[in-house]
Amino acid sequence: MNDQHRVLICSGFHRSATSASANYLSNAGLSLGYNLIGGGISNKGGHFEDWSSVKMHDDWLNQNQTNWQYHDEVELMVNPPAIDKLKEYIATRDKSDSVWAVKDPRICLFLPEWDSVLGERARYLFVLRHWSSCIESLFNRHSRELAVNFSPDYKSTQLLFWQDPTLAAKMWLAYCKRLLAFSRENGSKTLLVTQRALFEGQPLIAKLNTKFYLSLNINAESPLKQEWLNDTASIRIRQVLPRVIVEELDSVWNDLVHMADLKVANESPAWIEEAEVECKYIKDWFSEYKPQDDVNVSRTILDATIETKPQVSATELIDMLNELDGDKIADCFDEAIFNEVELSSKTYLEVYDWCRERYPTSQNSQIAVAFWLQRQGQFDMAIQAWHWCLSLAPTYPYMYYQLAVCYEAINKKELAMYFVSQACDKNPNNAQFWLLKGKFLRHQGEIEEALSIFSRAVSLAEGKPSIILPYCDLLEQCGQLEKANIFIGKLSQSHPDNNGVKNMAIRIALKMNSSEGDALYLKEKQNQMSSISTEQRNNLLAGYLLNTGSRGAEEDLLIRIYSFWKVLVCNPPPEN
Repeated sequence: MNDQHRVLICSGFHRSATSASANYLSNAGLSLGYNLIGGGISNKGGHFEDWSSVKMHDDWLNQNQTNWQYHDEVELMVNPPAIDKLKEYIATRDKSDSVWAVKDPRICLFLPEWDSVLGERARYLFVLRHWSSCIESLFNRHSRELAVNFSPDYKSTQLLFWQDPTLAAKMWLAYCKRLLAFSRENGSKTLLVTQRALFEGQPLIAKLNTKFYLSLNINAESPLKQEWLNDTASIRIRQVLPRVIVEELDSVWNDLVHMADLKVANESPAWIEEAEVECKYIKDWFSEYKPQDDVNVSRTILDATIETKPQVSATELIDMLNELDGDKIADCFDEAIFNEVELSSKTYLEVYDWCRERYPTSQNSQIAVAFWLQRQGQFDMAIQAWHWCLSLAPTYPYMYYQLAVCYEAINKKELAMYFVSQACDKNPNNAQFWLLKGKFLRHQGEIEEALSIFSRAVSLAEGKPSIILPYCDLLEQCGQLEKANIFIGKLSQSHPDNNGVKNMAIRIALKMNSSEGDALYLKEKQNQMSSISTEQRNNLLAGYLLNTGSRGAEEDLLIRIYSFWKVLVCNPPPEN
């Protein structure tokens, strides 16, 4: 097969430079999608992951009672409806581009599924990074998130890496063993490259063109700069792991390097011994920390209880509705019992049928049940309800808008576009309607038209961040950073306390000028840090440390969080 219908899948374990590699592919002429996840402090150039594919993979993981932190704790099963979603995704991407790429580390967990659908169209780029520096990077990212989250959350997934010190290592094995097995069976359509080879400038694009008969631009600018490479890892990472896991990690890594198409002479880990300053951090913190009763009453066991929603039958809900008159029915669907309980699809249907039979002409009741079904993710029934509402009041534009939202949720894109267009026609002065239409066009790859529609929404938005921020997101993806920055500057003045505005300002700054973006990020975190006392901060850290799984994990987390706090304290924000 020539390159005219090729799909390149870019994957590898998290924190392995897959994002930078996908950025390189984009620069060389491959489309990675039209609704990409933006960047941030831990991924300044962007993730280059298509939201639709990431959501699809997350849904598959959720169906297996797991998430991106998968570590072989369950057997992954992908059902036929999930495969249908994959086929729909591929068909959607094919409409916009005959040759395209998709990047997501989670694909490592679902390689057979992708290969079964794409067949000979698929080619695979796998980026490899030594397990030690992958874990180091994960620990840095998630300890920083804990360090700047001043609302304690002892059930945070960020903390799981220290609750179970082997988690990140087991994740690396789960992803990379699948990658290795797949590559052994499909050598002719896989290309394995190490992170170090990429940062040393080995010819990735030329190699892809030669092996996979692609026509990518070999003169494209590479975002992989040697000075950005941080490939070291603290010796603490190795010390907290059981020997049997370390041996397996090393064995899998050696096998991957042996198979790699692009690699360097030295692919050994670069360990950093514990520094004297790190020991000092531990002593300093314990000298500062004054234990509080509310922290030391008991150790929080994260997995001791699993919060579950109470189950309520349709009969109970209908009995409650029967006690109310028509005027109060609509308010009832906002009550907690209708929104904080576990209901089956059959129960939703019975409640909806009861409302439709009991109050068939009550606009308020029918609208309330339609919103309720939509909030609960019962989109098929919500669509029925909204159509019934339209039969009662066909002139209400927002009903067409809600139908568009529901049809998009079940991937009926043509109907979604039809109804959002109807909403815009019936009320051309509603910014939210135009915003949704712009989002649909963006997902379809109609970028120029999407930009025009977004611009119209912004003109009606009266400075609302909820409308302007999505426009800035699209402008950033299109490389129109200066224009996005102008909008963000205005929003920063009108909504200085809006977190979405702050995050977008940092994101744009990081992409325009990395050092200025870093400074803006630090300034924001310093401002947050100054809002709480040292005592409060130390009590927060103590709570996290009480939930670690070993002394080594406790010391590692303490050093990472406390050292980041020292960076913030020692670099005060400049005065305005």
